Amino acid sequence: MMKVHYLLAVMAVLAPSCWSQAQAVSCADLKQLSTPELVITMASPVEAGMFTPNVEAGISTRKPVPARVPAFCRVTGALHPVAASNIGFEVWLPLPGAWNHKFEGVGNGAYAGRISYGPLENAVNLGYAAASTDTASDIRSASTTGAIGQCT
Repeated sequence: MMKVHYLLAVMAVLAPSCWSQAQAVSCADLKQLSTPELVITMASPVEAGMFTPNVEAGISTRKPVPARVPAFCRVTGALHPVAASNIGFEVWLPLPGAWNHKFEGVGNGAYAGRISYGPLENAVNLGYAAASTDTASDIRSASTTGAIGQCT
């Protein structure tokens, strides 16, 4: 799990600092950071205003509540630190002028199996680069037996 936190933290901290360099990196360019262990499925800018994440049907039993957010870069993907793992994640990156140069990892507790959108909203509104994972859990299944013996 340490490897997962490290990958998310590096991505969240380096991306906004790249934007502030003379040769700026666009939000969409972050998709090129994909590796065999880190697959970025989307990297797209979100305009300031009301935002409701478009989540994959069937993944969550709760629908995200619309939130008022500043403009930010939304990055989604999956981490595969070992062959059998599939850890979904989202990283929300404030624009360079709004970034407070801090990272906040937000959580959901144990095997909750969902991205924590409320805490991501709070963090980006305060200027933090923030990340959340689904803890590699499938909330459609009440069983966690699939995780036993796995290094996710």
